[in-house]
Amino acid sequence: MVGRVGAGALAAVPELNILHLNNVSLMVTGLSTGLVTLLCTSHAMMIVYSVVFGLSIGTPASLCTLEPRVGPTTVSAMSHLRQNRRCDMALR
Repeated sequence: MVGRVGAGALAAVPELNILHLNNVSLMVTGLSTGLVTLLCTSHAMMIVYSVVFGLSIGTPASLCTLEPRVGPTTVSAMSHLRQNRRCDMALR
């Protein structure tokens, strides 16, 4: 819950790119999970891992509905892709 609220607060900052925030949180999640067998030798370290994993896994869940803030050319390209996707779905 805290990770989702924190991610929403960070996503509201105009200087931060939502895609970068999402990718960094997924990298932290993956790295922490990959290192859990090497670093978690005590209960205290497992608690630290659980907190890091919990905070970082909540970010993509809360950002999945937000579109990144991008320039006008990228927005027009994205709308063009969406129209093509609708046409592809209509043809199926």
